[in-house]
Parts: sequence; structure tokens; C-alpha cells
Amino acid sequence: SGSGSGSGSGSGYMRSSPADSRPRPAETPSDTSGGFDFGCELFGFQVMLMVPTAWVLALAIYVKLKLRFGSGKLRIFSPVLTLVIIITSIAATAAIAQAWFRCPLTSFVHTNDDPNASKTQILKVYVYNLPAEFNIGIPGGCDPFSMFSAEQHIHRYLTHKYPHKTLNPSEADLFFLPIYSTCYRMRLLHTQKKRFSEEDVAKFVLKAVSRVQSLYPWFNSSQGRDHAIVFSHDYGICLTYLPRTLQTQNPSLTALQNLL
Repeated sequence: SGSGSGSGSGSGYMRSSPADSRPRPAETPSDTSGGFDFGCELFGFQVMLMVPTAWVLALAIYVKLKLRFGSGKLRIFSPVLTLVIIITSIAATAAIAQAWFRCPLTSFVHTNDDPNASKTQILKVYVYNLPAEFNIGIPGGCDPFSMFSAEQHIHRYLTHKYPHKTLNPSEADLFFLPIYSTCYRMRLLHTQKKRFSEEDVAKFVLKAVSRVQSLYPWFNSSQGRDHAIVFSHDYGICLTYLPRTLQTQNPSLTALQNLL
């Protein structure tokens, strides 16, 4: 997914010109007044390194003991090795928990350089209420534990848990289209005998985009540049390289390209 870019000075929402009034978010932690929160970055770095470091350390100890004492005597040190693994795993869990509570998702706000706007502004997201055929109602259902299930979880989070979801489109900074293109693709692979084509997914996505264009004014006002779709598979960008016949038959494709 993507959004348009603009230019401007200073931090916060940047407007490229009076004719282009779409806000451009720039994240700054709220507790530093626009500064860099090194604490959150440090904890994030710890989270990335702690778990693999713990297991590499345990493996190194295992190999060293085996080379020195042989496999026969290694069982004597098994409790020690197990204890090391447990301790390092607990340390990794503690670092993750500390980072989670110290740097919650809601700790980031977005500043606005518009003098007529408030000092700070939360990024407000409007979620389209598309028919279930484009998401949760896809025949055959969607696997929530799939490695490509991000489209489902992001939709669920923005709908039920995101604290700054808005029901008023006029105050939204970002518009989210809940289209489960990957789930639809998986259903095609399991139900169709013929070889799968990206055109099938493209038609599915374009049908949803065309519906939004025809029923709501907000997409057309920005040509889709402040709208977002999740493509949790690696073929999302391929939808911009469709055959000319499909491009000419679907005027919504230009708008879709603005999203990618």
C-alpha cells in the first residue's frame, strides 16, 4: 500500500501546495516534543537481538562442552545447559515486555505545521465498510494463522482496537480499504483446476476499488493517494503490470496504481 508524497519545511504534516491539501504524516514521539526517543529505539534493538543471541549462546555452550567432554559426559551438564536456555529466554521475554509497555503504539502523535490546526494531531483512520465478499465473507474462509494473514489482522486491529479510528470521513487522515486479496488468491488456488493468474486477483481488487469510487467521494478527491490497501503477498506490485486489455477495460487501475 502507499500514499502520495509532498514537500514542505519543518516537522509534522506537510502540504505540498494549496491545491494539494492532503496531510503528510511525520511521526514524532509525544514525550519528547518532536525529538528522537532513543529509549524506544534502544529497546527495539534489544528485542531484535536478545532472542537470537540467547540461542546462539546456548548452542555455543553445547558445542564447547561436547568437544571437551564428549557425548557420554555431556548429559552431566544438561541441567546447566537447560538452565542457561531458560534464563536467556526469560531475559528476552522481559526485554520484549519492557519495550511493549514503554513504547506503546499510542505514544506517537503527528504534528501539523498548519497555523490554523492544533499543535498536535493524532493520525485518524477511516475504515470503509465494504461488503463481506471482499474480506471476511470470502467463500471458504481465510486462515488467520497463515504467514500471509496480515491483511486480516490489520483490518481487525483498525476496526476494533485502534484508538484513533474515526467514523467521520471528513476528519480522516488515512482511508483503509479492507480487501483480502491474498485470501482470495488462496481460495482460487484450492478451488480452481486451471493455472492461477494475477488477473483474477486484479479483477477482484479493482471491483472493490470501483465500488468505493462510485459510492463515496473521498477516493476521487485525492485520486486514492490517501487510501491504503494491504497486500500481504509478494504479487501486490505486479497488479500495475497487467495486460493492456485489462488496463483499458478498467479505468480504476490508475487509482489503484496510486495506492501501490
